[in-house]
Amino acid sequence: MEYALDRFVREAHTVIAETGLVAGHLIELVTPKPNIPADLAFPTFRAAKEAGIAPPQLAQRIVEKAHAPPGSLIGSIVATGPFVNFSLDAVHLAAAVLEEIERLGTRYGSDDQGAGKTIVIDYSSPNVAKTMHVGHIRSTIIGQSLYHIFDFLGYRVIGDNHLGDWGKQFGMNIAAIVRWGKPEGDDEDAIAAIDKLYAQYSALVKEDVALREEAARWTKRLEQNDPEALARREWIAELQARAAQPNHDDEARAWSLKLEQGDPLARDLWQWMVDLTLKANQRNYNRLGVRFDYALGESFYSPMLEGLIQEAIEKGVAYRDEDGAVVVDELQPGLPTFLLQRSDSGTLYHTRDLACIVYREQEFHPVKIIYVVDARQELHFR
Repeated sequence: MEYALDRFVREAHTVIAETGLVAGHLIELVTPKPNIPADLAFPTFRAAKEAGIAPPQLAQRIVEKAHAPPGSLIGSIVATGPFVNFSLDAVHLAAAVLEEIERLGTRYGSDDQGAGKTIVIDYSSPNVAKTMHVGHIRSTIIGQSLYHIFDFLGYRVIGDNHLGDWGKQFGMNIAAIVRWGKPEGDDEDAIAAIDKLYAQYSALVKEDVALREEAARWTKRLEQNDPEALARREWIAELQARAAQPNHDDEARAWSLKLEQGDPLARDLWQWMVDLTLKANQRNYNRLGVRFDYALGESFYSPMLEGLIQEAIEKGVAYRDEDGAVVVDELQPGLPTFLLQRSDSGTLYHTRDLACIVYREQEFHPVKIIYVVDARQELHFR
């Protein structure tokens, strides 16, 4: 779609071309510097070099031969050194803009530059079983704004609320609910209660870590024949035994793996958390006037992961180590090693995000995928 300023650029290009002094492929119009009293400029350097004359001389010749047609948006054409400067005719510009506004109405400012092209926008993306916070509101508002802008420019826009509904944190949640019981209610208070259980369980995991560290310290002192350690040999043996028992982190990992493998109880509790979160978040989205075309959480891509991991190994971008984990390393300098699969066969966020990209490319064929995320995710996207 051509607007008044597009027409102004086209007219300036035509005026230069019709002088016969510059070949069409050498006409490149630019925005003048702020201190230049003009609206468009043609730097003559390349054209002058090809013609074998000085740029200011070519600029002067162009101005002498240039003629704007009647009713043109071009108000004046002036040579300033090596530049040909064009200024708008304010009266003709005002008339053209008012005509466009009257003709297009609420579609004024829209465009067809995105016709036939698809853009996927990944925004909001809260974690299931977590209350939304200001960071999610920021992503939600910016993402929905981008959705409207690209839609107005003629693109087919796909908004995807990429829910964080998979991974080890659900092993923690499920382990906590199995241990202390399922919270009552179906609103944000219930989500806050799950979050509280998660915090309680995380505290137990930290206690386990502290216990193992303490056992390791006393074991080392015992090996060094430290007198105090030798005197507390029986107590240290009890400490070692406690530290060697299955811990809460192992329990959470086990539930996470059960979830991936389709364990009925794990799946039931997970689905309850997903439904609870979607219902509570929808109230916020309704208040903000936000909508999505899809809400494909990480779990949606679970069936793709085995094939994706195998493909990564076959293509040589990943390998399976001696413990059975699938490792990616040496991508480029400065990027750390990461896993696509744990040694217990569990997958990670990287794995699911790769599957998400593959799905979007195959399903939507986008020219661009935009992620509206916090800067702290920079390393992940690199």
